[in-house]
Amino acid sequence: MTEVNATFRGRLGLQNLTSEGSDATPSVSRLGDLVSQPAGKYYAAAKAGKVFHVTTLGAGVALNVDVEGVTASIVLRNPANSGVDLVILEGRIARGTTGDVGPGAVFWIGMPTGESATLPTGTDLTTHNGYIGGGASRGVGLQAVTVPGTDPRRLRVLANLSEELITSVTAHAAIFDQVDGAIVVPPGAWVGISGEGDAGAVPLLQASITYAEVPI
Repeated sequence: MTEVNATFRGRLGLQNLTSEGSDATPSVSRLGDLVSQPAGKYYAAAKAGKVFHVTTLGAGVALNVDVEGVTASIVLRNPANSGVDLVILEGRIARGTTGDVGPGAVFWIGMPTGESATLPTGTDLTTHNGYIGGGASRGVGLQAVTVPGTDPRRLRVLANLSEELITSVTAHAAIFDQVDGAIVVPPGAWVGISGEGDAGAVPLLQASITYAEVPI
């Protein structure tokens, strides 16, 4: 086995990356370790204005309880002429202001390009750039959504629901699914969040989707 000695040089501390995929000198800790993502793994893409968030509004939306039905709580649609892939990074759900949750699960669902000529419809949501004040997204966000009658794909489980009656106001962390690019929404396709199970007492759900725009 041949030993190879090499010298690595980097810049100490955080850097202000000006564009995605910047070739800036890598950062090095004071202990000499390579720090590949010193400000968080999405920092460079967010700084470049390529990371977006879409979140439900008001008191929340009804938790759909039939994935194979015709509704979804929140949908992110990629227009056919967008010229980008929408790469899902994270999803989060939290309890809305009213209702009791019945047993079941919450899923990521989606429909590929060309599966149906009917587009999802619902209440428009504003998509927000992760770089505050950055440009608009090409993705379209909707809540309380009517989806095409063709059965959507069950992509992956986002959360488990347990039957729960909340009698007092208690703070809980949002349920978090780190997708990390494992779901890609090409032009003409859509992805959403939908439940399956017992409706409980008409629970309301808050949901958000974080995604990146990647040129095709």
